[in-house]
Formats: sequence, structure tokens, C-alpha cells
Amino acid sequence: MYTNKKLNWLRITTAAIAICAVGPIQAEGKKVWASGEAGILSMSPIGSAGDGLSMPTGAIELGVHLKNSPYSISFGMRRFSDSDSEETQYSSEQEGSEVYTYENSNAVSGTVLDFEVGRDVQLGGNSTGRVTLGVRNFDVENRNEYSYTGSYSTDTRFEGTGPRIALETSTPVSEKLSLDVEAGLAVLFGSTTITTGSDGDVYSIYTQDNTVKNLDFSAALSYLIAPKAKISIGVRADIFSGLTQGYDDSKISTTGAFLKFTTEF
Repeated sequence: MYTNKKLNWLRITTAAIAICAVGPIQAEGKKVWASGEAGILSMSPIGSAGDGLSMPTGAIELGVHLKNSPYSISFGMRRFSDSDSEETQYSSEQEGSEVYTYENSNAVSGTVLDFEVGRDVQLGGNSTGRVTLGVRNFDVENRNEYSYTGSYSTDTRFEGTGPRIALETSTPVSEKLSLDVEAGLAVLFGSTTITTGSDGDVYSIYTQDNTVKNLDFSAALSYLIAPKAKISIGVRADIFSGLTQGYDDSKISTTGAFLKFTTEF
């Protein structure tokens, strides 16, 4: 039943995108844009009891905006990956007692893929906007290892795909400066695999079907450095909740700053 539900959602989303794309495919005067982004994310991984990780992130986006139509089609990819480790030594108060070393490491890597169709909309005042409907894929792996008298590991991986709807707005601040905001909501249908092991051996592999809710938001100040190019400095936040069932800390949240360059040609 779960698989049928997931397939039905994907069919509905794909059909809606195809219907939206029928008009712009026939239009002329295509305009292509591309953007590249680099930033730093502060992440709270699955089950993290501390401050989490600070890691580099990068993203690209390619799109086709059709001059004679309000529609556009785009593809985007975002990637993040990092790890850290901590070592602590323990010993009893007795003289000559053995010193024990406790090591803990945490590694996270993830990829977000987006395919979407957008439609330009006119907002109040001088603000312009773009409403998008698309498909998002999210693949994330969180590996935790620790050793005391032995080595133990827990690897949690989620991969899911589902529909995403978003609104992008741009409000002029001055002739060359604007405030760009984007907010999105996605529902991802996939599965989480939890693998536990000790001293190099796998104890158990458990897979569960999950529906993950994803909220994302970004805000940036953009400066027009050329007639068809701009640079943006901003912040973004993401929350992926419901990655595991039956756990209180079953979400990944990220916040961070980014620098982005966008050009049209």
C-alpha cells in the first residue's frame, strides 16, 4: 500500500509538470540562466547530542526561461559532506591504573536534486515572483562510530523522492540592489536503512518506509554587477523531519550563509 501511494504521488507530480511544460516547449526566444553557490552549513545530524557539524556546501542550478512565455524549466543540485571526531581519556583514581580512551566520530554526507517547472507571477508593488512545482530527491547518510573497549557503529541512510512546491520573490531595494527570498515545501517518499555493527561485523540491518517532510527557506541581498549577472549574499535553512520512525531526534536541520553568482545568456 505504501509503495502504491508513493507511485501515485510521483505520477500526479510528473503529470502536472508535463502539463505545465506543454506551452513553453512550443515558444521561441529561449533564455538560459546558470548559477553557482558556495557556503557553510551548521548541521544537527540524526541523533546528535552536541552542537552538530559545520561543513562546506556547494550548489549549481541550470534553467531555461522562455521569453515569450511566463514558464521556465530548471534543474538544481546541492551537496554537503563533512566529519569530525573527539577523543577522551579516562582512568581510575588508583595509582598505576589503566588509562582508557574513548573515541567518537560523526560523518554526514548528502545530496539534494531538484527538477522543476516555474511560472512567473506579479506580486504587489515592484516585487516579482516565480511559483515552481517540481520533484525533489534527497539522499543523506549519517554514520556514527565510537570505541571504548571495542568499536561500534551506527549508519543511518535515507533516500526519498517526492513533490515540491515553492515561491521565489524579488523586491528591488535600489537600482542595482534587491532582496531575494525563497520558501519551499516538499513531501518525500522513501526508506531509511539503519545498519549497526561492532568490531567490523554487521549486527543488524533494518529498513523502514518513511514519509519525510522538508521545509526550506532562504533570503539574500543581490547586487547587479552587469546587465545579466548578479551576486547574492544570504542565509538559508532546511528541516527534514521524520527520517526515522519511533525516535524523538529523527530530523536533520541545517542553517548557514552562502555566496551565489547568477548569470543569463
